[in-house]
Amino acid sequence: MQTQAILGMVPLTDRLAQCYAGRGERVEDLAQVAALALVKAVDGYDPDRLAPFQAAASDLEQLRGRTPTPVELATYLRVEIDLRTG
Repeated sequence: MQTQAILGMVPLTDRLAQCYAGRGERVEDLAQVAALALVKAVDGYDPDRLAPFQAAASDLEQLRGRTPTPVELATYLRVEIDLRTG
């Protein structure tokens, strides 16, 4: 089930990487970081406590008219994320 959730959300991580393209990092590196964050999010997902991850991302995308940032998604789901890299 975790693998399916991760694979289903890869297009979102790719879109997030594209949103940050041209800011000094390679798109491939950004996509890797986004994918690792996705794996961490899925690993820490508690279906009894949180709304489904994909539904949350979709809700935010509709509300904002764009792909949500990782911080917006974490805030919406009331989870902490580690934004440190390297």
